[in-house]
Amino acid sequence: MSSPGLVWCTIAIFGALGLSAALPGQTADDLTVHEWGTFTTLTVGQGEMMVWNPLGGPSDLPAFVHDGSKKLKADIDATVRMETPVLYFYTSRPRTLDVRVAFPDGLVTEWYPHGHWSPFEGNSIHWPKVELHPEGGVKIPDPDRRGHYFAARDAQATPLTVTLGNPATTEAEGFLFYRGIGNPKLPIEVRFDQRSIRVKSLDPAPMPYIVFENRGGQCDYGIYGAWREKNDMSVPRPGPESIRYEGVDHAGALERLLLMHGLKDAEAKAMIKTWKDDWFEPGLRVFWIVPDAVVDRILPLTIKPAPVAVKRVFVGRVEILTEEFISTVQRSIDQALHGNPKPLLAHGRFARPFALERLRSFPRDSAPYQSLSSILWPPSSPAGPK
Repeated sequence: MSSPGLVWCTIAIFGALGLSAALPGQTADDLTVHEWGTFTTLTVGQGEMMVWNPLGGPSDLPAFVHDGSKKLKADIDATVRMETPVLYFYTSRPRTLDVRVAFPDGLVTEWYPHGHWSPFEGNSIHWPKVELHPEGGVKIPDPDRRGHYFAARDAQATPLTVTLGNPATTEAEGFLFYRGIGNPKLPIEVRFDQRSIRVKSLDPAPMPYIVFENRGGQCDYGIYGAWREKNDMSVPRPGPESIRYEGVDHAGALERLLLMHGLKDAEAKAMIKTWKDDWFEPGLRVFWIVPDAVVDRILPLTIKPAPVAVKRVFVGRVEILTEEFISTVQRSIDQALHGNPKPLLAHGRFARPFALERLRSFPRDSAPYQSLSSILWPPSSPAGPK
């Protein structure tokens, strides 16, 4: 069934809540800042978030991005992958800003342009001299533009440069970019019983969400809202009974959510373009809009002088690892142990928790251990089994 009027009213109410927040201190009178990002988690449908290895697998980032995970030279297990937050700045006058993002319950792992990285003291990335250039004339690196990184430039925000010490080392971009991993507490529980998905919000703020499934290329979704009066509800697995926008597909529905929560049209389109291949790949997942106060708690942001308005829109992604998925992964592990690693590698990072569990069942000096270990940590990998 379809109830577009009901859903639209629900989303409009959500979008009217807290669209901007001024930061304390000196204010830059025409400076506004927008940010989008993603928190990705895994669950087997029992409510709890899985511990996994978010950094497993090859990087999709261009070579010019700074990668702190390589410096640590270790696999790091966590419950949350903070994916591609980007900070856009809009101003009509040249400005110099001091920008810092902290991640108290995590670790910033990648960033661009260069900044002061503090992985152990405050877990933050600090750009002390961000110069905004509304007049343009900034040379931004432009390689082959493959991967998730480049679509964020489509927002056409004010270009910027960052200088650390020697002016010859100035780096330029259309935004500030960072990623990370960690164990922040997210206010959501997702349970799955094969036919329905139960979503429980642990935050008093309204929290709209989309349940999406891609079964063999057949995509469907339902869009719902967790109200203050009813923060715990079960909804059907995506299908004929789902509530959806009339004539709007899953990507369009998510784009509407982003717009109603304060992103500009170009920003929302850039975010969808960045993640559409991952967000809408085969599988079952819940996309939810993270409440403003939760984003500020997890990622405290300081900008000096302060903008007149800041809007941060983060999408939570809960990947539900169904019994079908787990069975398929287990079969692919068996195939890998018999000399065919392609099916296992095709499952990507979400298969790693199960591959690691199987790995630990073998003695370290056994042939199965060595075979599976070489797939999980190829010779080019800086890390190895722990």
